[in-house]
Amino acid sequence: HSKHHLFTFGKDATWIGKAAGKVHKGHLEEDIVDFTQFALQLRTTFPKGTVILVKGSRSMKMERFVEALFKLESLDRERN
Repeated sequence: HSKHHLFTFGKDATWIGKAAGKVHKGHLEEDIVDFTQFALQLRTTFPKGTVILVKGSRSMKMERFVEALFKLESLDRERN
């Protein structure tokens, strides 16, 4: 049995969480989110090997979050 989590980003994304129904959701407001801090939170919340799908329009610049995830992964490899 797998768990599903939905995290949304930005003021216009609230409807996504509402439409997801039974899926657990956490909404992050655009003006307070810190992608590096969120990546750290995900790393401590989910086990290694968890698949994370990042989807967003180009204007949301979600590559910043992906870069934060890769940076953490790289730091972990350097430590081991």
